Amino acid sequence: MKSIPRAEHPRPDWQRKNWLNLNGEWAFGFSEAEQCPELDRTIAVPFSWAAPLSRVAEDRKGTGWYRRTARFDAEGEIWLVIGAADYEARVWINGHLAGEHKGGYGEIRLNVTPYWNKEEENEICVRVTDEDRDNQTRGKQGYGEIRGIWQTVWIEPVAKSHISGIKAIPNLDQKNIAVTVAAENCTTGDLVEVKILDKGKLVASATGLPGSPLRLCIAEPKLWSPDSPFLYDMEVSLRQGGKTVDKVDSYTAMRKIGTKRDK
Repeated sequence: MKSIPRAEHPRPDWQRKNWLNLNGEWAFGFSEAEQCPELDRTIAVPFSWAAPLSRVAEDRKGTGWYRRTARFDAEGEIWLVIGAADYEARVWINGHLAGEHKGGYGEIRLNVTPYWNKEEENEICVRVTDEDRDNQTRGKQGYGEIRGIWQTVWIEPVAKSHISGIKAIPNLDQKNIAVTVAAENCTTGDLVEVKILDKGKLVASATGLPGSPLRLCIAEPKLWSPDSPFLYDMEVSLRQGGKTVDKVDSYTAMRKIGTKRDK
């Protein structure tokens, strides 16, 4: 079995336990067609088609097409995520247009449930256009052009009622972290639970309403610094009627940054 490039989860700050990494060999070809054509080449995702690691290694403007199949069956909705694709991307699932995105750096997150067959192989086609237009956002290109899909592609199941955002603000003076959890499609009585762990040991927890800050006190906080970049693991759960319907693993840190005069 071929090894998967970049096999690790791409978002350690936002990780659901059940997921499928779609990195690896995809069918590929250059074409300006509006529907997926026959593809006579392969590419190693998630490397830019201009990069040698992609095995295409052609620094050319234009449109590249990607295609592969995948099977994934899990409870809940099915979401396809592309970490980044430069610059304009369109995604089809089993011939149905599932979504579009413009921008070379942002995450593309699509609910593909209406088009996904959990019991069969599914065809995924992605069209990415990079024309180097003046209105495109561009970064430092000294290492070479980044074109096409250049971050991990994966699938994850997401409950209809699910966590959609986590914001953690540490307060060293009061030895606590204020965590606000956003959630979508909630019902009356839904609760979020946040746990802070140090190498598996629970050091703080709190339960409350989605959207309301929860303050978690840490009696003897370990501080983050460039010399000692300590991170706490954070488990965030959404509960309905006492049952966990969604859970995201993340991390946080205790640190304080400020200004004083000219420092």
